[in-house]
Amino acid sequence: MKSNREQRHASIIFDHGKPIGMGYNDGDNHAEDNAIFDLNINGENKRNKIMVNIRLTRAGRIGLAKPCPACLNLLKEKKFRKVIYSTNEGTFKEIYL
Repeated sequence: MKSNREQRHASIIFDHGKPIGMGYNDGDNHAEDNAIFDLNINGENKRNKIMVNIRLTRAGRIGLAKPCPACLNLLKEKKFRKVIYSTNEGTFKEIYL
């Protein structure tokens, strides 16, 4: 809800089921970037972590939150294990990295 964008996108980083970092889209960065930056501030190692992406439309519906190609490359580079993202149907899919 902190995002001021039309499509509110949040990314949460989990380690063994515990949330350890989060971010949302702002005018400059994607939610994935901000979540990784939050995690860097906390000094956590990203290796084998899971990222969960959720998007809410202006109408409050769950939307597609699949990471863009640049964010997928960043997650691979940072050694994330997988990303789980919301779909337009209100379900979730996962990509193993």
